[in-house]
Amino acid sequence: MSVDGVLNDFLAREKKDLYGLEGDLNFLPHGDDNGPEHPKPNNEPECIRRWAISFQKRIDVKDDAERRSLSVLEEQGLKDLHDWALQYRDSLSRGQKLSRAHDKELRNAQQKAAEASIGMAQVDAGQAVLWERVCQLCNFVISSNEEGTNTQTIPINTKDNQRDLNRMRVLLLQLKKNPPAVQSNIRSH
Repeated sequence: MSVDGVLNDFLAREKKDLYGLEGDLNFLPHGDDNGPEHPKPNNEPECIRRWAISFQKRIDVKDDAERRSLSVLEEQGLKDLHDWALQYRDSLSRGQKLSRAHDKELRNAQQKAAEASIGMAQVDAGQAVLWERVCQLCNFVISSNEEGTNTQTIPINTKDNQRDLNRMRVLLLQLKKNPPAVQSNIRSH
C-alpha cells in the first residue's frame, strides 16, 4: 500500500468515529467555549448596600449645596456687573460734564486773551502797562508743588528748554520794571 492510501484510510476511519460528536461541541466565534463561568454574586452584603445608599445621599446633598452656591454666585455676578455698568455710565457722564466745563473755561480764557491782545496792540511798547499785562498773561509758576496751587505746568524735560524759559522770565520781568524807551524811526526827508 502506498503512503497516500494509508493516510486516506486513517482519515476515513477517524471521520467515521468523530461523526457523532460534531453536535456536542459548541465553539464561540473567538475560540471561547461555554466552559464554566465564575459565579457572580447576586446578593451584596447588607453593610455594603447601606454604605452605598448613605454615600449616594451624601453625594446628592453636596450636589445640591454646590448648585445653590453656583446660583448665589451667578446672582452676585449679575448684580456686580449691573453695578459696574451704572458706575461706568456715571463716571462717563461726569467726565463729559467736566470736559465741557473745561472747554468753556478755555474758550473764555482765549476770548480774554484775544481782547487783551487787541487792547495791547493799541499800547505803545514803551509803556509799562503793556509789560505788566504780558507778565499777567504769562505763567511764571515753576512747579505746582512750590507754591501750593493747583496750577498745572507742562513738564520740561531738557535743560536747554529750562534755561530758555528762565531767560524769557527774566527778560519779561526786566521789561516790566524798565520798559524800553520808544525811539521814533520816522525820518524827515
